[in-house]
Amino acid sequence: MPYVTDNDSKATRRIAEIEQRLQEAKAEFERWLAGGQASTDAAELAQREREGKTLTDRLQALATALELQRALASAALHEQERRLAKASPKKMKDFGYRPVTVQFLGGVEVKLMARYWCRMDGTLKGPDEVFRLMEFYLRELEIDRAKEVLFIADGARWIWLRVTQLWQRLGLDGVRCRELVDFYHVVEHVYALAALNKSWSAAQRKRWATRQRRRLCRGELKAFIAEVQRLCRGKRAKGWARERDYLLRNARAGRLDYAKARRAKMPIGSGTMESTVRRVVNLRLKGAGIFWHEDHAEQMLLLRTYYKSKHWQVLTNEAFATPLTCAA
Repeated sequence: MPYVTDNDSKATRRIAEIEQRLQEAKAEFERWLAGGQASTDAAELAQREREGKTLTDRLQALATALELQRALASAALHEQERRLAKASPKKMKDFGYRPVTVQFLGGVEVKLMARYWCRMDGTLKGPDEVFRLMEFYLRELEIDRAKEVLFIADGARWIWLRVTQLWQRLGLDGVRCRELVDFYHVVEHVYALAALNKSWSAAQRKRWATRQRRRLCRGELKAFIAEVQRLCRGKRAKGWARERDYLLRNARAGRLDYAKARRAKMPIGSGTMESTVRRVVNLRLKGAGIFWHEDHAEQMLLLRTYYKSKHWQVLTNEAFATPLTCAA
């Protein structure tokens, strides 16, 4: 198959090396075929089969590795990488080719050369940067091919204004996009609203809030909206207006339809993500007496995410791919 190496000597040399190894493997396999003799001994046949499998596994791995290395060195892939890097919300740098060890189906490992692009996502510069970063990853996941997309967050206005714009930029108009406010955030606001009624006892407040919680679970949004309006009628204090507007705004926007989400077997809360932030980031990077320089925090966050996502071996392979020239 034709290919272009973009005048990169590392990739060119690696292609030549794999081609040579493939020719050697083919020659060795031909010698093995020519040297075969008819045998009725079970042990000899089993040994013969093992030898053949070892040789064919090596052939398969090298043939696939050659095809993959050519693709990695192609101008088309490099151009695609450039486009993705340019679309990234943070500047990405091409650090050239780095060795990557790939294990193929037969267990044979082959070292390839792939371009290494790097940036740091840990430091965020406001909500627009967050959504640009989110857009980048959603495009990488080919989100436009999804049948349904669910976005869960708390009820802050700044989030949902940007969610609408995000759908538009991703071209998801034809996709069924669901939006939900985290159920447990909403329940907190329901209890906060009940707590504002000082004429009720603690038991009455709990009873009212529990009733509204169950209405939300059953999808009785009209009854929920009517009850919130009834309770807040005539109340003009800031606290009443804040809780009332939060609940009614999101209910009318369809972001509190938890019964519908349950029927579709979708989550109704963002607890999984919040727990990830707490365990991956907060437990290691935050705490009493812990201070970081920005660059060091970025590096530690990168290591932490690799470790928690069970991809530590990727870093290990990279670390030992290049011989050490000095030690401290």
